[in-house]
Amino acid sequence: MIDIQELNISLGNTEMKSSSAITEENFDFDLPVREARENLEKTYLLYQLNKAGVSVSKVSNFVDVERTNLYRKLKTLGIDLK
Repeated sequence: MIDIQELNISLGNTEMKSSSAITEENFDFDLPVREARENLEKTYLLYQLNKAGVSVSKVSNFVDVERTNLYRKLKTLGIDLK
């Protein structure tokens, strides 16, 4: 189960901001591209879920990904909404 505090910690925020820049301080640029992409995707999707009130349907529409594919991606990234 992921709560709002965990989302904020994962995003590196104590308060949600309207946008967050990727910088050397908050992103590990020394990772292999696959791991870096997964970290970016996870952070992005956690942010979108938080913004949408954990509504997968809303996130699916916003990110333009079919809901079933989004659920699969969330599972792959270790994001459990239950």
